[in-house]
This record gives sequence, C-alpha cells and structure tokens, in this order.
Amino acid sequence: MSGRVVVAGDPATADLVLGALDPEVARRETTCILLGAAAEAVAAYAPGLAAARVAVAPGASLDAPPATLGPALLPHLGTTETVLLDSSQGARDLAGWLAVSHGARVVWAVERVDHDGLGLTRIVDGGDARLRQRLPRAGGRVVALTKAGAPLSATAPPWRAPITTLDLLAPANDSADVVGDAGEVRLTGARIVVAVGRGIGGPERLPVFRRLADELGAAIGATRVVVDQGWMPFAHQVGQTGATVAPELYLGFGISGAAQHLVGMRASSAIVAINTDEDAPLCRIADLVVNADAFDVAARLVDDVRGDIEA
Repeated sequence: MSGRVVVAGDPATADLVLGALDPEVARRETTCILLGAAAEAVAAYAPGLAAARVAVAPGASLDAPPATLGPALLPHLGTTETVLLDSSQGARDLAGWLAVSHGARVVWAVERVDHDGLGLTRIVDGGDARLRQRLPRAGGRVVALTKAGAPLSATAPPWRAPITTLDLLAPANDSADVVGDAGEVRLTGARIVVAVGRGIGGPERLPVFRRLADELGAAIGATRVVVDQGWMPFAHQVGQTGATVAPELYLGFGISGAAQHLVGMRASSAIVAINTDEDAPLCRIADLVVNADAFDVAARLVDDVRGDIEA
C-alpha cells in the first residue's frame, strides 16, 4: 500500500477527510481504511467514497489505545507516504503514536493537500488566515490531521471503490470517559451536532441535551470551558484544540462562541444558536438565533420530537 491512506471510523468521516485531496488523486492513489465499519455500511453509504480502494476492519476501533491499534494497523500502511486522519481524539492519539514510534511528522489543521502530498494548506490565526507549508520528502511518514470541510462526494462525480476486509483485531476502548455511552453517535462526521456551552447552567442539565441528541440521531459536542470544568470528556470538545465538525445542522446551546470554538464548527451547513445573549459571537454567524434559555428550549424540543415520533 502506498501513496495516501485515510484512516477513519465510518464512511461519512472518511468522505470529509478525502475532501482535503484533489478528486483525481483520491480516486487514483488513495486507500480508505475504516476501523469498526462493515462492508455493508460502506456499500450503503449513498454518496460513495471517491477512493482507489476501501478496506474495512470490523473488529477494530479508532478509539482503541494507540499502543494496541498502532502495531495492528502498521503492517497495512506499508510504504504509505501520507496518512490522513480526522480531528477526533482517537485520531490524535494514533497520530501521536506514529510520531513517537516511527518519526512521523504530524501536521495539524490541514485544509488541503497538494498532488505530491508534501505541499499543505493549513488553517491558522483562529481560521482567519491560511499558511502554505511544504514538507521535506525524507524523514518517514507524514501524518496530516485534516480540518473538516466539504466531503469529497459533494464535488466529485459518483464513485464506488472496491471493498476488501482486513484482519485487524484491535479491541475497542470501552472506557466511558473516553468514548461515551454505547451507541453514541461519533462527533466527527455526524450529520447533526447538539453542542453545549457553559450557558446551559450546569452539568446536572446535561441529560436533557443528551436525550435531544438521541432523539435527533445527533452527536453531542461541547465547548472547551465545559470540558475543562469536567462536565464532559475531551472526546466531545469542538474547536481548535478539539474536534472539527461540519454537520448539516449545528445546534449551539448556551455557547458564547470563542474564536477557537468557531474554528471547529463554522463549516457547518446550517447553524442555530440558542442563547439569551443575541450579541454572542456564535449568534453573529448563525443562520438562526433563538433568544431564549438554552435548557428550556432543549426540553421543549425533546417533548416536540418525541411527540412527532409517537404520532
């Protein structure tokens, strides 16, 4: 295996990461390795993955400890020049393992990768500027952690890559404080994100927002302040130092919108801000602002969504 390899946990996330590549490079030279995904799920992914080939590893997980996942994955990377990952916690941990164990260069917040894999466009200054960077060819693998933008399928012609199965048995990390509850929607690649900030009032109110996410089939996200205060684990953090997301719908509850947070979610197709402060930075970039108490709105939405489902 050579050229470029995208390592992701599901087809939607892989599609977002592929968006950092030129479509021809993706289709001709790129392999997607999907950890924890089944071949049926890839085949059912309607947009299709514009890659040369797709390999699924149903028994593995990107949330597995890197000391376990890394050695299991390494033989399947072969002579890969560039490994592309998303910005999730598991991807960060794997990138760190590759850097420490094999001298890989880790490049963060990459928006575009040139044809040769060495020229990169990076997002800097809180998303207000772009930095062009060129890496030396020598020195081992290059690991580019990409900032989510538009999925490649949004601009590339329909494409169906051949699918194979890897015998890669890396046990998932079952720690609830790392990956969340069983069945929880992954933050990276989610179509809907329910995100909470300090303005929700306190950690005792989180169950309502989790229920809303469950009802909507959404992922649950959080600001850095929420994570730093211990209300939610780091795996849910959205922003420059957390995960970068680009869902179809981003619901921001009680989030002021620091520049570092906006960098991680401003590529969302539709942004709804629920806040009592209409002048909050998130409200300025939102498509819709609900000037109300975040907790009250969430509780009402849970009742309304449940009512629609029961009806």
